[in-house]
Amino acid sequence: MIEWSGREHISRWLHGEGLRNAVASLDRFLSCPASDPVHWLALLSGRPVAWLIVSRLDGTEPRYGAVRFVGDRVRSLDVFIGDADDLGRGYGTALISEFLERCMPDASDVVIDPEATNPCALHVYRKVGFRMVDTFIAPWHPVPHWLMHLPLLPQPAIPRPTVWTQVESLLAAFEQILTGTLRGFYLHGSLAFGCFNPSASDIDLLVVTDGPIPVDTKAELVRTLLRVSGSPHPVEISFLRRSDLFPWRHPAPFDLHFSEDWRERYEGDLADGRWKRWRSPAETDADLAAHIAVTHAAGLVLHGDPIPDTLPRVPDADLVSAIRLDLEWASERVTENPVYLVLNACRALAFLTERRILSKPDGGRWALSAMPVAFRALIADALCACEGEPGATGTAGAAALVDEHVRATALEIAAYVLART
Repeated sequence: MIEWSGREHISRWLHGEGLRNAVASLDRFLSCPASDPVHWLALLSGRPVAWLIVSRLDGTEPRYGAVRFVGDRVRSLDVFIGDADDLGRGYGTALISEFLERCMPDASDVVIDPEATNPCALHVYRKVGFRMVDTFIAPWHPVPHWLMHLPLLPQPAIPRPTVWTQVESLLAAFEQILTGTLRGFYLHGSLAFGCFNPSASDIDLLVVTDGPIPVDTKAELVRTLLRVSGSPHPVEISFLRRSDLFPWRHPAPFDLHFSEDWRERYEGDLADGRWKRWRSPAETDADLAAHIAVTHAAGLVLHGDPIPDTLPRVPDADLVSAIRLDLEWASERVTENPVYLVLNACRALAFLTERRILSKPDGGRWALSAMPVAFRALIADALCACEGEPGATGTAGAAALVDEHVRATALEIAAYVLART
């Protein structure tokens, strides 16, 4: 097992503090098999094929706050296939399923936490039955990891879908609908940044395909999105052909786009047959420059190739152009959504001055010390409204942003940032 840890397909995921912890726990286990964690070696026809590590967990730890455990005998699982030639043969799915059934009869729940850049592991664990529950930054390797959960005891009915249920529903549907052409499926925006607000945020997604999507397939994708989006969270997604991305051009073309703003149009097209005239590519969208840049900065891979292999790097000039257009658009709608305008202006200034790509809340926090003093009270209120908290300046955050003077200040903030584009 120690020799396996040096192989590239394992060392890519088991290294640094994580590797040191695994080796130290293996030494303890070999000297005292009753210790925790427990190490297992899986054999296939007498040949070692996998290394499994099972640890007891305290399900009350803050890291697991999003998990609905069905019991108090919680275990974590790590799995490593020893030989690279054994990858992609279905061994992982069969092995884990049998291991959970035969070797963990006393566990109530199992969690597993692959890195967010490991879509192959995510795919295997989903096939076994693990479900995405959250993301977190691991203390042993400070990058995003998936938190996945599998109850081993009968579970109570879940009263309503969660955001990860929606994401997994779309992932499973698109893997089937786009079989043979799905190059990559990526999560970006607030859910990837870790600042998703269940009462206000969208689920932001990008899909990359190897070729144009046939029109009947587009109709099937839209029907799926009409069913999943808004139940309960709205979805915004763009489908992109890889050949339209390389070489990069701005504004970039898209093959299909969906958001709740398009719902009525799509429902009408599907009802009267206009969907048969959908073109490929459909249109161009200047916002794609920002979406792709954010995906490079903080995106999560749900399926397919790594982000740098599939999405181009957006030139700074094109991202600045997208920022300007978005701020101008939001300024015209300041009455509808002043929070969006204020916080997007803040994150825009962070990019313009420091080339940092931040979430809206992080942009607002950054701007509290970077923006002129006259703007900071409003930024604090916008942050509180975004996060659903009482206003930092003693007023209710959302209520503070309907005042005429406040809207005028929001426009001043946008103008201040636009002057620097």
